[in-house]
Amino acid sequence: MPKSDRSTNARFSGKVCLNDMEKRSSPKTLPLVHLCHLSHVGSNHMLGYDEIDGKLTPNEDAWIIKLIFEQYAAGQTIVEIIRSLETKGAKRKRSDRPYNRPALFAILNNEAYVGDRCIQKTPPQNYLTKKPDPTVAYETRYIHNDHEGIVSRETWNASQRRLKREKEERARGVYRQAGTHFMYGKVFCECCGKPYRRYTTKNHTEQFKVWRCVGRVKDRKCSNRHIRETELMAAISEQLSWNPEEEFDVWAFGELVDRVLVSGDAVKAVLADENGRESA
Repeated sequence: MPKSDRSTNARFSGKVCLNDMEKRSSPKTLPLVHLCHLSHVGSNHMLGYDEIDGKLTPNEDAWIIKLIFEQYAAGQTIVEIIRSLETKGAKRKRSDRPYNRPALFAILNNEAYVGDRCIQKTPPQNYLTKKPDPTVAYETRYIHNDHEGIVSRETWNASQRRLKREKEERARGVYRQAGTHFMYGKVFCECCGKPYRRYTTKNHTEQFKVWRCVGRVKDRKCSNRHIRETELMAAISEQLSWNPEEEFDVWAFGELVDRVLVSGDAVKAVLADENGRESA
């Protein structure tokens, strides 16, 4: 066969192959892909589950998943949860290394642990690059109660609310650590919107706690005032109609107050109603 004919045939075969792959990747075929995913869930690679007759079934490691969700929903920090797992001898599925933050967040974001399934979370892979192709249309399907969950719906919902809240806090410059003060992440500057942070300072006669605007301390772009912690807590107690002589109710503050705004001459507590919406 002449060289030109072989080249032409190769180009033609390549076009046929590309057309075939485009047809396979078309949106019309996606439901079939979903069915393939449903027929095999890949649970042999998921901590806490075994795949039995095509269904996810909790196994002897399910207690690890339950502990992570329950402690996170109860307000434990990631560091505290990791320590608890180490103390109890929890092992990872495919690694001998200790649990870390990415591993825990991957578990906390996995809807399979409440009994649900999310099919086709990302675009289908490009057959050449083997990477998700954002140009290909696809449909995500969320299936409720697909299999037996390890954690209760209540615990799952509480965990997801906390994940969402902390994501919003990080966007506002709030990063929590073990031992963080209970008001951190709730006190903000009404002038620039930056969070307030707690500092220890002193004068000639005493040492005391003050809250300072991050926009003033670090960015030096805000002129809003510092405020003593005693003054801040007294202002909050007054707005909540609490007796200033009694001990500050930390739990009630966390439940009732969405955030506290500090301005040049006032402190305003923004409350959260029962549905999680804000009310002044």
